[in-house]
Amino acid sequence: MSSFTTPKGTVLPFLNLRGKDYLQVAHRLVWFREEHPDWEIFTEAVSITETSSLFRAFIKDPSGRVIATAHKREDKAHFQDHTEKAETGAVGRALAYCGYGTQFAPELEEGERVVDAPLPKSDPKSDPKPDPKPKKELPATKTLSQVHADALLKRLDASKTSVDDVLKGLGVTKLTELTYDQAMKIADRIKQDEALAKTKPLARVTEAQITRLYTIATNHKWTRERVHEFIGSEYGLTSTKELNKEQYDVVCNHIMNGKVLS
Repeated sequence: MSSFTTPKGTVLPFLNLRGKDYLQVAHRLVWFREEHPDWEIFTEAVSITETSSLFRAFIKDPSGRVIATAHKREDKAHFQDHTEKAETGAVGRALAYCGYGTQFAPELEEGERVVDAPLPKSDPKSDPKPDPKPKKELPATKTLSQVHADALLKRLDASKTSVDDVLKGLGVTKLTELTYDQAMKIADRIKQDEALAKTKPLARVTEAQITRLYTIATNHKWTRERVHEFIGSEYGLTSTKELNKEQYDVVCNHIMNGKVLS
C-alpha cells in the first residue's frame, strides 16, 4: 500500500480510488493537527432534508482569521448517511484548500463524488440510456436574451435582491448586458443565500460554559484528554469550543451520570 509521510515523519496510508492515491479526511486531519494544533475547524448545517444535506466548514487560525471555507452537498441517492458524508466532505475540502492533501483530493476535480467512500460500481444494464437529443447548452459568454433577463429579474425580485446593486457590482447598466455565465452565478448565489436563511445553526458554547464543563470533568475524575476523546468520538469535534449548546448538555450529563441523553 502506498503512503505519504508528513514533514514531521508520520506515515499516512493512501486509499486507492479509481487508480488514484486518495488521502482520506481523517489522515488529512492528523497532518493538519501536527502543524496547527491551535487552529480550529468549524462546521454548520446549511440545509438538511430527508433526501440531501449541505454543510459548510471553515478553518480559523488562533487570531480568528478565516483561512478557508468550503461547502459540500450529498444526496441520499448516493449515500444513505448523506448528513455525515456532507459534513466530512466539507471538512475535507476546507483542509485541501489549506494545502493538506490538495494533490491527493480527487473530490476537488470536476465530476468526482468522493467522501471517504467510493460509490459502488454501476451496472451498465441498469444505467439510463443517454438522451438521443441532448439539450442545447446556453452560450456562457453571450449576453442574456430579453426572455432570460426577465426571468432573472423575477428571481431577483422574489429573493428581495437589489437589481441595482447586482448591476453596479458587475459594471453593467441592464440585465441584458450580463452573460449567461454571470446570470448562472447570480442564481446560484441566491439559492445559497435562501438555504442559509432557512437554517439557523445552534449557538456555540460560551467560555463560561467551557470552564464549567472542565470543572464538572475534574470533579468526576475526567481528564481534559478524556473529554476531547469523547467529543471526538461522539461528534467528530476537535475542540470544546466547537460544541453547540445541545451537545454541551449531552456531554455534561454523560460525565455526571455516565449516560448520553437520547
